[in-house]
Amino acid sequence: MNAHRATHRIATLCRPLGVSPSGYYAWRRRPLSLRAPADVTLSAQIQAIHTRSHGTYGVPRVHAELAAEASASAASASPVLCARSACRA
Repeated sequence: MNAHRATHRIATLCRPLGVSPSGYYAWRRRPLSLRAPADVTLSAQIQAIHTRSHGTYGVPRVHAELAAEASASAASASPVLCARSACRA
């Protein structure tokens, strides 16, 4: 939304997303969650595994790699974060 603020009003940008401008501004002021830094680190690990596999590993194999080298919580969060990134099953 920030990229389009110069050409469109925030209210106009919020309407198709089904959010109110006040809700958008409240979200922007909200601090990052406690989990956000861990998600950034885990996303980097997922991207590294995916890159090492030359883009051939999807969610199941990335999950297995994380389970082999990381904690159970990282492996359980990997499908969600993998879906947000370039991994495809």
